[in-house]
Order: sequence, then structure tokens, then C-alpha cells
Amino acid sequence: MNNRGVPAQRWRDGVALVVVLADLATYAALLHLGSVGFIKDPRAMASIVLISTVLLCPMSAAYGQKPGLWTSFVGLVGAVLLGLGIATLVGDGWGTLAALMIGLVVMWVLSAAHHAVAAPPAPARERTVPATAGDGGHATGSVLVAYASRHGFTQGIADRLATALRASGRTVDERPLASVGDLSGYDAFVIGSAAYVGQWLPPATEFVRRNRDALAARPLWLFSSGPLGTEAKDAQG
Repeated sequence: MNNRGVPAQRWRDGVALVVVLADLATYAALLHLGSVGFIKDPRAMASIVLISTVLLCPMSAAYGQKPGLWTSFVGLVGAVLLGLGIATLVGDGWGTLAALMIGLVVMWVLSAAHHAVAAPPAPARERTVPATAGDGGHATGSVLVAYASRHGFTQGIADRLATALRASGRTVDERPLASVGDLSGYDAFVIGSAAYVGQWLPPATEFVRRNRDALAARPLWLFSSGPLGTEAKDAQG
């Protein structure tokens, strides 16, 4: 049974419980009062229980589970209940009716227990843990120098910018944009990308778009590496 089948199976188990409780209440009333509506003898009660058995057998098989040993067991129990029901209809005996009721309850209890054991565990919820400097995070109050580079030229520019900032006494965290996580600990941002046909690389544009609120809240410098202008030749040819 997969996780998507668990709610459906719980609903089926709930319906099965209602059916079994209704049959037990009717059986108890029949024993105590001698008749319940049109149910006046074991034959009539057996007819009701046989209908319940027809309903419970499909519900007892785990929803979304391939036929196997459990399905065969359910079929066997259903056949036994059918035999007891027919015996009660033929013989009108209270003893076979009692055995039929016990079998009905046993089938429901075993089915509910099997479904509880066979149900897969709920998927674990992901937890977001703040990054630290030791696991790819950043130091509080630092300048982020991040880049998207295809052939290494943009990374070289980022290296020089980071070196200059460190020389000025700033704490610098230099990394590819793909490895940047939480931005809350940075004082300023230097973001760059290689440019092709006048466009930044998609990871860079997506990063800026996704984090535009955080980037707008602090000092921000952008740089590009690549051809300048849109003309095939410059003014001097």
C-alpha cells in the first residue's frame, strides 16, 4: 500500500467498522428481544450477515496492494463465512449463527490490524537548518561575491573583486551562485555573470529574480563579463 492509498483504506476500514457494529447490535437485539423488525430468526439474521460479508471481503484487501498471501487469506475467511451462512439458512441454527457472527468480527479485527501494520510510514518532513560557516554557510556581516561562470572568466573577475575587498578589511564570502543559500547574514552583495547575446546566464537571472527583495534591502553591485554593445564591430572597425 502506498501513501496515497492510506486515506482510502482508512475510509474503507471505517465503513467496515460501521457494518460490523450494526450487525452486532442487531444480533444482540435479536437474542434479547426475540425479533428486530423483519429479523425474527437465525435465517433472517444470517441473510444480513452474508450481505455484510460480501461488502467486507473487498474492503479487507489492502487498497492499492497487489494480490498475495493476505488476499488469499481474506478469500478463505470469506468462504468459511459463506459456508456458515448457508448452514444457518438451511438449518436455522443459533449455534451456526453465533459462529458466523464470531467469524465476521474476527475478519474485521484481523483486517484492521493488517492494514495498520501494512500502511507505510508517513514521509518525514524536511527541516531547513540554517547554514554555518563550516557547512557551506557564511560569516555574519560579510560581503557576498557570487558569480555564474561558464568558462572561468567571470570567476576570475570575482576572484579579483574578492581579493580587493579583503585587502580593504572586509570579510568576503566568494562562491558560485549555485551554492548560495540564505542571504540574511550578508551586509552587501556583489553579483556577476557571464553575458551571452546580451543576456546573463539563466542561473544568475533566476537568482536575482528569486532574491530581489533581499538584494534590494542592502548595497548591491552587479557586473558582467562578455562582449559590450550590440554591434558586430566597434567604431574603429
